[in-house]
Amino acid sequence: MGLLEIPCSFLKPIILLILVLGFVLPSKAQDYDCLSAIFQKLSEGNQADLLPMIVGTGKDFNDLGEYDLCINNPGTTYAALNVFPQPIFLGVCIPSSCNSANTKLIADAITQFAITSGIFGSGKIYFPDSEPPPVTVGNWIGFFAFGLLIAICLLGIIVEYSNLFGKIDYEGIEDSKQDKALVDSKNTLGKFFLSFSFSRNLRKMFWTPQRSDDYLSVLNGLRVISMAYIIFGHIHEAMQGLPIINPDEAMKIQKNWYGIFVMGAFYSVDTFFFLSAFLGAYLMIPKLMKISILNFIMIYVHRFIRIFPALGLYIALLLTFINFMGSGPIWDSVDIMLIQTCKKYWWTVLTFSNNFYPGTSDLGCIGVLWYISNDMMFFMILPIVVFAYCRHKLIGYILTSGLIMMNIIIVFIISTVHHHPMTIMKDGNPSEIYHKPHARFGAYFVGCLFGIMYYEWKKSKTAPEYERTIGAIFFRFVESSNIIRYLFHLIGTIIILFLVMITFTETSKPNEIVWPQIPASFFNALHRPLFVTGLALFLAGPMIGKSRFLRFILGGSAWAPWAKITFMVYLIHLILIIWFYAQIRQALYMTTRVAVYYWFAAFILSYLIAIPITLLIESPILQLSKHLLFTKCSSVSNFNDIKRLNSTNHQLEKLLLSAPSQKTTNLQKLEAELDAKMRLLDPASSPERNSMINETNAD
Repeated sequence: MGLLEIPCSFLKPIILLILVLGFVLPSKAQDYDCLSAIFQKLSEGNQADLLPMIVGTGKDFNDLGEYDLCINNPGTTYAALNVFPQPIFLGVCIPSSCNSANTKLIADAITQFAITSGIFGSGKIYFPDSEPPPVTVGNWIGFFAFGLLIAICLLGIIVEYSNLFGKIDYEGIEDSKQDKALVDSKNTLGKFFLSFSFSRNLRKMFWTPQRSDDYLSVLNGLRVISMAYIIFGHIHEAMQGLPIINPDEAMKIQKNWYGIFVMGAFYSVDTFFFLSAFLGAYLMIPKLMKISILNFIMIYVHRFIRIFPALGLYIALLLTFINFMGSGPIWDSVDIMLIQTCKKYWWTVLTFSNNFYPGTSDLGCIGVLWYISNDMMFFMILPIVVFAYCRHKLIGYILTSGLIMMNIIIVFIISTVHHHPMTIMKDGNPSEIYHKPHARFGAYFVGCLFGIMYYEWKKSKTAPEYERTIGAIFFRFVESSNIIRYLFHLIGTIIILFLVMITFTETSKPNEIVWPQIPASFFNALHRPLFVTGLALFLAGPMIGKSRFLRFILGGSAWAPWAKITFMVYLIHLILIIWFYAQIRQALYMTTRVAVYYWFAAFILSYLIAIPITLLIESPILQLSKHLLFTKCSSVSNFNDIKRLNSTNHQLEKLLLSAPSQKTTNLQKLEAELDAKMRLLDPASSPERNSMINETNAD
């Protein structure tokens, strides 16, 4: 078959390729190798050599061709041409001589082609390797380290079910106390291995006793639903960077009701900021009521141990294994987007500075980790705000409200000066008012404010001095009638839906800016704090034990184990999405049904994969910190409780020896105080202390 005998439909990709490659005049003689090889194949007309090139090359833009056919042919190699960062691809099957010598030539040609076509972007060319990637020294170190970690986890199971490092007899021990008895029976080395036991940590993950008065259990359902919404948003965001067969139809998605629902996913991160600050403030207040440098330090130490080791091990796990887990026409993008960037910028993640560096010019190491850095920065301020509240309630309220107002003013000024539109979908530099901490801390400290108010309401149940505080008055008002709670549900729902749906006025017209700058700046400054305020109003009823239907929906015990692994799900979900998309063999046909199907699969797989990774990385770290580090702090606390108890006991004995008939009232008070302190020293008999312990574990 000669050149003239080739059908026109087959010649189209070859001619297109020649035009692209020949757009830039080669500067060196060897740069002609690729073009001359193509012409030689065409002129010879050898079907065995020519067919893989014709069939393997895409017939139009965003046609990836036949990747597997091309790489399995000994005389050809596969290349994916891309106008980066646009989702414009072309798969070409070319002679093997084009593999490396002409990379820069082809990339420059694509760039020039894009410029003359009026397309913003630069040329990229990916040569997916048909051979497995080489195993480096770093990979071998990772294999050994994670193999050792798995071996320790398996040894932990043996320690749990044997008398190794300590003997235990469960006879006569209640089921709820058997785990504590097991830990107490082991020596220090036994406690170390127990912390890694897969079976024990899995049991603690899924066996979650829940009391009927645990009103904050509604936050478990909110966590899981918000995480599902984040995955939903990232499924669509990642799809925008892929080769799509129907780009015009895909762009129409943001113009209908479905697009409104997609845009709402941006607020899920604000929900997590709100929850983090709410629980942080609520649980910190009792610890900081007494001036203790140790308590202050241990709050930061606990946070560091909670986040840093898991984050470091997760990045190490990614760099060790991801390169061996896939192939495909655009699989090289995984190497560029994940492996190379994490090798270069891993330190920014572990120093919580990746929300500032490398900035908007580079994706950095796992883009979604900007949230972790922001949350850590906000947490550094939170104990100071809570401490100020503990010293003087009014100062705490003024400081928290001032931070919220500061965020609103900063975002308004930046949005106005730099001309940010009211939706990041049309923003040329969205990072400035989306990823940066100065754009997000308002929603965080709204959560802090409600956490303080919730503590005041809880405390007012047992401490009369809290009955006239802002939080007690607010939540008693919510308690007062069903009508008030229904009104709060309605107001919260209206605020949330309004903020989500109002963006449609801008996204429905993708080629023009609809909102004037000043109204857009007001929206950018106010919408995040307002969203979490609406969320707080909506949840006010179920958080105080009312609104049974919402408590049933959001507070069921089935949510609890999945809420515990939300942190790891957040870390892995985007990697899973990229891993899936990067292995496609053909361009996607994007519809709402396809996107929902991918979202559901990503949601289920993210949680299923997060279970073993949590058991391998996160759970052992938390258990180690609990049994080997914070045990001493707990012992100091218990010792102080015992000292105070002995002091009270001594006062009681003196009172009994003096004039009992004249001091009956004081005697009764001291007896009541003694009983209360005895209950505090026995966690099993103190519902209030158990409540605080369970809420801390949930955090």
